[in-house]
Amino acid sequence: MTVTKVLISIFIFLNTSLSVYSQENISFKLSHIKNKSDLKFAKNEIKKGDEFFYSARNALYQLENTFDFFEKALYHYFLAYKINQYNVELNFKIGEALYYTTKMHDANFYLTKAIKSSNEFEDYEFFLDALKSKLDYEYDNCIKKLKALKSKLKKKDYEKLKKIIKKTIRECESAIEKEKNKQEVWVDNLGINSAADEIASCVSLYEDELIFSSNMQNENLSDEFNRYDFDIYSLDLKKNKKNAVSISSLTSLDNDISGSLYYDGSKLMYSKFNNDNFDIYESFRKDNNWTEGKRKMGDELRGPNTENDEFFTSYDPFEVKVYFVTNGGYSGNKDIYFSGVKNKERNIWGGAQSAGIEINTNYDEGSVYIHPDGKTMYFSSKGHDSMGGYDIFVSEIDDLGQWGKPVNLGYPINTIYDDNYFVMTADGRTAYFSSNRPSGNGGYDIYKMKYKGDKKLMLSQSEDKLFSEIKPIASLKKKNAPKESLKLLTIFRGKVLDNVSLKPVESEIKIVDNSNENNYNTLKTNRLDGSFLVALPSGKNYGISIESKNYLFHSENFDLPKDSEFNIVEKEIYLKSISVGNNIILKNVFFDLDKYNLKKSSFTELDRLFNLLVEFKDLKIEISGHTDNLGSEVYNELLSQKRADAVKKYLINKGISNQRIISIGYGQTLPVSSNSDELGRSQNRRTEFKIIK
Repeated sequence: MTVTKVLISIFIFLNTSLSVYSQENISFKLSHIKNKSDLKFAKNEIKKGDEFFYSARNALYQLENTFDFFEKALYHYFLAYKINQYNVELNFKIGEALYYTTKMHDANFYLTKAIKSSNEFEDYEFFLDALKSKLDYEYDNCIKKLKALKSKLKKKDYEKLKKIIKKTIRECESAIEKEKNKQEVWVDNLGINSAADEIASCVSLYEDELIFSSNMQNENLSDEFNRYDFDIYSLDLKKNKKNAVSISSLTSLDNDISGSLYYDGSKLMYSKFNNDNFDIYESFRKDNNWTEGKRKMGDELRGPNTENDEFFTSYDPFEVKVYFVTNGGYSGNKDIYFSGVKNKERNIWGGAQSAGIEINTNYDEGSVYIHPDGKTMYFSSKGHDSMGGYDIFVSEIDDLGQWGKPVNLGYPINTIYDDNYFVMTADGRTAYFSSNRPSGNGGYDIYKMKYKGDKKLMLSQSEDKLFSEIKPIASLKKKNAPKESLKLLTIFRGKVLDNVSLKPVESEIKIVDNSNENNYNTLKTNRLDGSFLVALPSGKNYGISIESKNYLFHSENFDLPKDSEFNIVEKEIYLKSISVGNNIILKNVFFDLDKYNLKKSSFTELDRLFNLLVEFKDLKIEISGHTDNLGSEVYNELLSQKRADAVKKYLINKGISNQRIISIGYGQTLPVSSNSDELGRSQNRRTEFKIIK
């Protein structure tokens, strides 16, 4: 959480009115502050702030999270600061505390003021002077000052700071390297941000909606430090780009933090604070509203649910795992964990497991997002080769299910400030994330990142003027674009409807890798509107079956070579009832060119037909073969007959009576598309079955 709205107004006043720094160190004494009650009030507030401040310092020495301690200290320090703005020690404390909160960019003002008013540094102030050099982007100077601390600090003080000093040196070295090798991206403030924190962005597939959390002033009461709780907001990216609205059904009297919007926008995971910790909940979209959230991963304190926090979640495209951040990890700080479902119907989940030693560090990990391709993880961390604060990293999973060595996304996506809560669109070209870099409105602001090339491309007229009005942070050479800038992925999205009534049909979608007949994924359509979304990474031949009780199954085939670029396929699937006259194209029955021997990759599809005939024992069907118009009519009729016979033979060998199957070859006489191009001819080469009794 951030400093209060009251304190933010103090920031604005002080930063605008105190442009000239005083060179004098004014102490909190009657000789300088004539009003006794003001002096007493200020000293009392400093005393209260010190309790939190030194607790934060002790946590800092242990590389533990200091955020809440420093923020509470700031509340009291700023009340004292209104009485005396020119005390060196207080300015140093405010600067240090701000450095470790979401107001990090404001730290420079107070550190500069303290340094200019200080005759000589005391022990810890040498370290703060080095941090100011980093905020001034003087990385070499910062490194030089940090290395000199060993001789300037008392041994016990240096030992306390030793780990922090080494880490800060590594951050400066990383910043030098990454700012020299800028990435080809545009980064723009989204323009909807408040002076508070906007975090945890969630974006639907078509970028038509942005869901996020903010602790801007809301209808709930603030806490004793005048901090407001986080609520969840929705923003229509296509229509009302500047007007976010609170999602009332997900709003409680305490913190509610968005986590992950499912790829088709049909459901949302978020974290809700109750019983002194965060647990993960899920809400479903119904009639453009969100249902009341229910626990996502089973009962309280069971499975992955612990007395610690589980938040900042991500869906997994296969819907068998949930990834999240927990402060109950093995490192003692925030780590990325996941849980696997054991029984969906009963909502039973397994215990939480670490995402692995390649991902989690001895420092905080801040957020996680699993891309729709199912093999790419974007996450934030203060470890690895961070430039400072949280940086955003990408990792890919290997064939054994292990996440690989993370790669820093580089500058200007990452800065020396906190860059966090990253979510990438399906095509890999656009992302949304939060950052507290100086160009923002307050704490964390939401930014939009685009991989574009040498020139910033114009947006469509239907979009807001935002991106054409804001000067980009960087435009960089195309040769530096990271390989993650384009996803080799096909998104298959649509609805399953009844062929006659056109009403939604709740169905099961089974996806098979035709090369080895292994199940790739199984999912269900949305029970309310029949919608579905399937992500299919390039490099496989997919057989897809859509099945529902009392309907004929429907099949689709996606043959995606390794170099197939990003594509979106939308289709409405009309399921036919099991009745005489209805027919189905068997899109996953394959033969070699001019051959009639069934390929092994056809067996999964034919087994579905076999199971249908077993379940409905009175059905009698016609198997028909069809060709394109290449070749003679006589040859094509013969080839199609032999192919139909091959399918019939397969079913008979499985145990279906010969009397229930008729096989006919129609050759080129019943085309379903034009034979003028290869696409049409490929659609005409097909095998069908039709119910005849």
